[in-house]
Amino acid sequence: MPISDEHTFVGEFSRNWQYARNLTYSLLEVVSADNLGFSPHHEFGTLGRQLWHCGHVQECYRQAMVSGDMVFGLLTPDKELEVDPEALAGFLEELDDDLAATLRGLRDYTAVIDWGLEEENPELRAHLIWLLQHETLHHGQWSLYARLGGFEVPETWRDAWGM
Repeated sequence: MPISDEHTFVGEFSRNWQYARNLTYSLLEVVSADNLGFSPHHEFGTLGRQLWHCGHVQECYRQAMVSGDMVFGLLTPDKELEVDPEALAGFLEELDDDLAATLRGLRDYTAVIDWGLEEENPELRAHLIWLLQHETLHHGQWSLYARLGGFEVPETWRDAWGM
């Protein structure tokens, strides 16, 4: 993508991020605390932990956009948050506000984010695409959780993912 399209890229990313995150919010509108406690296997996290994890990873990505270094483990899991759909939605909304503010402040769209990779580390644009991919990857996992757990997904998921 040419550098002259930087603002277009961020706008497109923001629209796509909002679409994916709105699917996450719609799931939170229909799941119960019991659903959030479901895990398909003892080695997997609960649905609530998975949702919290997406927020945590989002914050790691956002902080890397500011610092230039990708660091995981910035937040401590909150077991009370993980069983409350409204609290999880509030947590994600706060993180979305922070992400939007960070995106508005971006100046160098070609900055490299140090992931500590042996191969080439990503520029900011690829870093943002990876964040979007992470969210949608989890949508697939949560679809499986819902099927195995026997709980409903929202209509938006049936439309978007053909469920």
